Amino acid sequence: FERALGMGATLAELHGITPDTLEGVYAYAYNFYEKGRLDEAELFFKFLCIYDFQNYNYLKGYAAVCQLKKDYQKAFDMYHICLMLSPDNDFSLVYYMGQCQMGLKNIKMATELFNTVVTYSQNEKVKEMATAYLELLTANTEEEVQTE
Repeated sequence: FERALGMGATLAELHGITPDTLEGVYAYAYNFYEKGRLDEAELFFKFLCIYDFQNYNYLKGYAAVCQLKKDYQKAFDMYHICLMLSPDNDFSLVYYMGQCQMGLKNIKMATELFNTVVTYSQNEKVKEMATAYLELLTANTEEEVQTE
């Protein structure tokens, strides 16, 4: 068992849980997420992450739930893992990481992450959203300097 896990097998594979079954569970998790039933969504996404820790979508879903529940550090960490597993350099993950850093009140790190999105992302929508945050952060920083 431990040897199989060490070789990259997932718990789902070891327990004979099929990809179709996992996708069915994912549909429930996503449905709960969409309806704002975050406790139920979290439960299902945790299950999915435990049984297939290599699935990018399961990790991203769990991270999104954590972010909405304002567990910003956990969400940031999960998005970071997703980024390493991302099949196509998904810079929306970096954008969400920036939002989490804002939630943690780490404005410097948030600014760096949003700048990374603007510099490297090919997705114009994500770049626009990151630019909007940068403008907001810049305006707030300038306002704080003027009031001091």
